[in-house]
Amino acid sequence: MYSRILCLAIIVLTMASCRIEPPLNLPSEDVVIENPIIVNELEIIWDIDISWKIDWVYQWDDEDSANWGAIAYPEPTRFNVYRFFLGDIPGISHALGKTDGPFEIRGNRFERKYNFGWYDILIYSLIDSPDFTQNLIVDDSDLDDVIAYTHSRSVRMYRPRAGLSSVPLYNQPEIFYSTFSPDIHITHNVEDYDYYDEERQAWVKKIESVLNPLVYIYLVQVILHHNDGRVTKIPEVCAIDGLADKTSVTFGNTSENDVSVNFPMRLKQALDGGKWMKPDEKAVDIIGGKLTTFGLCGMPPWARSRAAAYAGSRSEVKNNFALNMQFANGTDSTYYFNVTDQFQRQSHGGVITVEIDVDTLKIPVNPTPPGGGSGFDPYVAEYDTIVHEFNM
Repeated sequence: MYSRILCLAIIVLTMASCRIEPPLNLPSEDVVIENPIIVNELEIIWDIDISWKIDWVYQWDDEDSANWGAIAYPEPTRFNVYRFFLGDIPGISHALGKTDGPFEIRGNRFERKYNFGWYDILIYSLIDSPDFTQNLIVDDSDLDDVIAYTHSRSVRMYRPRAGLSSVPLYNQPEIFYSTFSPDIHITHNVEDYDYYDEERQAWVKKIESVLNPLVYIYLVQVILHHNDGRVTKIPEVCAIDGLADKTSVTFGNTSENDVSVNFPMRLKQALDGGKWMKPDEKAVDIIGGKLTTFGLCGMPPWARSRAAAYAGSRSEVKNNFALNMQFANGTDSTYYFNVTDQFQRQSHGGVITVEIDVDTLKIPVNPTPPGGGSGFDPYVAEYDTIVHEFNM
């Protein structure tokens, strides 16, 4: 009997513990499986709309980074791996096959023995947070389509003509990556393998996998012209609606259900507004923040070959930006801006900019009543000057 048995090796990421016991008398040594994560591929996200380098004028500093992290797609260090062994029938439900995982690996290389037959492999990165907490939740109750989502929380928010009410705002997901490789065939044909490892006495096949981002970065800035100290603080709600509530970890497409996502912002005074400066200005005040999101509803996954413009199934969903501002006279109000066009022009991340001439802003004149909130019907404005309510 042929003593040198074929084994597969996939370059993905590091060593793990679980394995499927082969039905044949395989050698005891593991076979090298390599699958490099090409981190450089993730940087191309910003090349979808290179104008961010020109448009983004809010000066992200050490305090912003300490509070909300750097403006970058982080390089993952840990991964979960699922191996779905489907036997002799490719394409069948993963629930009908044998699942190995999820098991955690570290780095960009791991080794495993494989049965002869068909495999699907799913790999996604784990979150490395400084405080060991995360908003992202991965649900693998359906092994054919693993999904990720975040929880919502109720926030008291003033809505036009509706008064104060508790509405659900969803937490931002952390940035993570995934790859799904279906129909990997482990055969007895030596021509299907890359080389023979004399030391291990096994045939080796290398399969490279590239993990793409499933969460995208939007940099949101509000340019305050002629503020003169009137807007003093961003005390409460900053949120954008019309965003997907979950994404498929397996396939990368987002859900069609739209929700509102809450994110923090900060006001800085007397900054160089770059291209946004008016001729009569020497400086502007800027409100800035970083939003991470699964993206727009019904959206296909990012790909280098895909155009930046939105090409999903729910182009009618509006993206409205809710901004709560506090004023020097002790009042506050929530304003709403339609930024749909900006999101749909750069559907996998970019810069969202709103300009406000404070001289024309409707500022409340009454002091804030006990219990919070300015108690007046908020001014509704849009980036493209069309009045639209913020639907939540």
